[in-house]
Amino acid sequence: MLSPSLRHVLQLAKRTGDRVIVVDGQTDEAFVLMSVQAYEDVLGVETDGVEMLQPVKTPETQANAEIAQWREQQQTERVLDEENFAENSEKNTIEADDEEDRFYIEPVA
Repeated sequence: MLSPSLRHVLQLAKRTGDRVIVVDGQTDEAFVLMSVQAYEDVLGVETDGVEMLQPVKTPETQANAEIAQWREQQQTERVLDEENFAENSEKNTIEADDEEDRFYIEPVA
């Protein structure tokens, strides 16, 4: 059961939307009271209308995701460059062979 003073503080917090710091008189440990929505906002998580929380996106996890995406893009571009180089080398070899076949050099006596 809540004490009348704590109940009054909670009602005030509900009306104002403020966060409240409550200190345990026995241990001097402080707690912050806030709505669940405010707590989710602080954590940076969202609910999908169910009780499951989505993973927290911190700047570090966001940076790691961007680096992984960049590396994958670089690898894809490298593979495409290698494939294009191989195709162009093959075309150049075929064209060089065709060029050689068009001309006949005859010794002049």
